[in-house]
Amino acid sequence: MVPLSIASFLVIAVITVQQSLLSDAACGSFPLPQIRRNFQPYDQAWQNFTRTYRKQYANSSEEEYRRGVFVDNVKQIEEHNRQYLSNETSFWMAINEFADMTAVELISDDCIPELNRRRRSVSCEQHVPSTEQPMPCADWLAEGYVTAVKNQGRECGACWAFSTTGSVEGQHFKSTGSLVSLSEQQLVDCDTSNYGCKGGLMDKAFSHINTVGGIMSSADYPYREEKGSCRFDKHRVVTTVSGCKQISEGSETDLLHAVSTVGPVAAAIEILDSFRKYGGDVYIDDSCSGNKLDHAVLVVGYGTEDGTDYWLVKNSWGSEWGMMGYIRMARNRNNMCGIASYAMFPTTTTVSSSNGKNGNSTDGPASSVSDVHASAHAFILSISICFILNALK
Repeated sequence: MVPLSIASFLVIAVITVQQSLLSDAACGSFPLPQIRRNFQPYDQAWQNFTRTYRKQYANSSEEEYRRGVFVDNVKQIEEHNRQYLSNETSFWMAINEFADMTAVELISDDCIPELNRRRRSVSCEQHVPSTEQPMPCADWLAEGYVTAVKNQGRECGACWAFSTTGSVEGQHFKSTGSLVSLSEQQLVDCDTSNYGCKGGLMDKAFSHINTVGGIMSSADYPYREEKGSCRFDKHRVVTTVSGCKQISEGSETDLLHAVSTVGPVAAAIEILDSFRKYGGDVYIDDSCSGNKLDHAVLVVGYGTEDGTDYWLVKNSWGSEWGMMGYIRMARNRNNMCGIASYAMFPTTTTVSSSNGKNGNSTDGPASSVSDVHASAHAFILSISICFILNALK
């Protein structure tokens, strides 16, 4: 039986969808749970936080320090959400697993360290947009191109690997109709052109997949949140790629064409403290210039909500972050956070005839709550207005 809290979430989500279907302004609406106006007393909130995220600290001194950081972050979240409720900001914040970390600690996590020394791919061809008119909005999650939200963990800077597999998963589904979770761990362990848990670049990862002859499933080569010895087995390959294409640097127009006509696109962005605390609605932070790209994500769609254009982006921080692991980032706002500065997708995925697990799979055992979230997610988005608008095109 579905727990009451999750059942309540489903009711809220379905009602929100019904309301969205009556709105002419919505395009690819993404329902949100109701925002809480006040938090519990800090002691209770801290207990819930440490229990929910299974927090363990080295000693009582560290725990007390982390509790202080947590309270400071909660106060910032409360103040921000008061502004949100007064329509002074576009998005709301939420407590997540990063709530016991300082802004300095959060921003120092750079999983694509080389990227700020070069923006052009060393291996991808330039993408030339087709003359095909892009769809009014796109939602590849609703179309079945996107696997369940994954979690890279706090100890491994492998965002580049998750961004890579996400884009290959989408193209593999496009070619075969089979959605298979691919192995980030293979990239972390075996791609010697990148740096495992210390960062990497997606174009190099595409090149690795092409060079070794393919990528295995996460069922055969599961993620372990640390770099280990390479255990690649060419006989267990699911798919491979012939290369990759990169969109014109900084062009949101070209990115939109690629997402519309190709599918999910791997992209690098700059992340700020506000991004880490994101809870829902359309994320706008004009201080996010994109000058320092330090995180990799997957752009899985786009739309317009109440007159605000947005990108629908899949993150790799688990389903408890943001909107069940996703974020809507402002689109057509001066390339906010640099989302179009280093974006690419693989070309010509080829189905392997090997023994690799080529059926529906996930990135390891999922909890019942995660399963419910994923099911609710797919159900909600399967009846999105984006689908209706594109059908009427």
